[in-house]
Amino acid sequence: VSNSALLRPQAGEVNTIRQAVVMMGFDAVRTLAISLAVVENVLDGPAHERVAKELAHSFHAAVHAQELARLRGDTCAEEVFVAALLRNIGAMAYVPAAPSGARDVDQLVEQGIAREVAEEQVLGFRLRTLSAALCEEWSLGKLAQMATKDQADGDERVEAINLGHEMATAIEERGRRSRRSKQVM
Repeated sequence: VSNSALLRPQAGEVNTIRQAVVMMGFDAVRTLAISLAVVENVLDGPAHERVAKELAHSFHAAVHAQELARLRGDTCAEEVFVAALLRNIGAMAYVPAAPSGARDVDQLVEQGIAREVAEEQVLGFRLRTLSAALCEEWSLGKLAQMATKDQADGDERVEAINLGHEMATAIEERGRRSRRSKQVM
């Protein structure tokens, strides 16, 4: 995460934990460590791998979203970080409950079907809809609820969250120097 294009656009790579902590900040590193410890102790097998991957993506996106918010002068950039982290909470909650459904969705995505279309076909709903319901039910905050429902309506914080997720996806799928990553940035 500390070597992401957003945090280190032109400088050399971060190669030590000490450098990463200085770059990212202690709170961000602590949040990542706690999140990974929870996943490590609760899940096993394919569900563990899937949730860990989703959590890593969400953390990656949250770092980008927070930095975008800071660059825009947002004084509550930490709230953007948390909302970006929670945007895909439905996927993280669903996979352990029904790993075969998640696996079937992944197979359709590998065949070229859009993820949300595959979710509708296999599950009968979109995981983003589950995320929105969980954010509302668990009172995870208005910003997180808006982000899960794609209710940007010109809200720069929701736009930062969405861009953070787009950046993370582009970098994870094609690399940080790819044309797609540069377009998103």
